[in-house]
Amino acid sequence: MKNRMNRAEYEAFRDNTLKERFYLVYRKDVLGHLLDTGYRYLYKAINTINGKPFWIFDKSDALLVEVQTYKDMKKSEKKGDES
Repeated sequence: MKNRMNRAEYEAFRDNTLKERFYLVYRKDVLGHLLDTGYRYLYKAINTINGKPFWIFDKSDALLVEVQTYKDMKKSEKKGDES
C-alpha cells in the first residue's frame, strides 16, 4: 500500500511548499508575455477538473514584478478603451 497524504497534509504541503516555490499561469496572454520577455516554464500540465492547460514557472521576485507590470499595462489599456 502506498503512503498517501490525507487532505489536510496535502493542503499544508500545497500552501507551505508549492505556492512558495512555483507560480502557476492559467492565461495564455500572460504566458505569451512571459515567454516574450525571456522566461521559460518548467512544466505544462492539464487541470484534471476542466481539462485546460496551465504552465508552471519557478517563482522569483523578478517574475512576479513582470506579471504585475503586464497586468497593470492590460488594465490601463482596458481603461483607455472604455473612455
